[in-house]
Amino acid sequence: MPIGDREYKLKFIEKKFHKCVRSFYSLYGFGCKPGGLNPKTIGFIYKQFCQSIFKYELEMLHISKTQLNKFNIRQNILIKKSIGVSKFVKTSPLFKVLNIDSIQTVYEKQKFFMFNQIHTNESTKQIYEELKSLYDKKLLSQSNESFYKQYEEVADEYQVDGPLARKLISKLFGKGHKCENLGLIEG
Repeated sequence: MPIGDREYKLKFIEKKFHKCVRSFYSLYGFGCKPGGLNPKTIGFIYKQFCQSIFKYELEMLHISKTQLNKFNIRQNILIKKSIGVSKFVKTSPLFKVLNIDSIQTVYEKQKFFMFNQIHTNESTKQIYEELKSLYDKKLLSQSNESFYKQYEEVADEYQVDGPLARKLISKLFGKGHKCENLGLIEG
């Protein structure tokens, strides 16, 4: 986990995304290019090999919404280039067909999984509850970088608290959300 000021952490995230892009381009020889492999195969390879590079240590960092949107745009362009469609193609239906998560979704999943792990273990749950009481009493300042503040942001956005997080994870990120579009892409 990177320890440093905001700029250092931002550079760390940038490097991670750059590694993700480089690893994907290194798979061009394998057929991850327009006219190479099936687009669903390219999506699977991207999700398994490249997106996992970006996911690692993501739950420990705070990324602003503007930065998440920038990474999302870069990911969208990368995937569209690799399967040979126009950059103006609608992204949501395309990613649903390819079964690729947006950067925002990946970030939120990582946060939820981390906080789910915190609430599963009794020792970490007690530490979390103690921190929560200190924050509630205003004995600790809440910066955007604190884990408690990050958790509160995600929980507020989905209107859920710790014990309900496990149900929410399966509801939001489970296999129940399949796209009705079977490969037809507007362009």
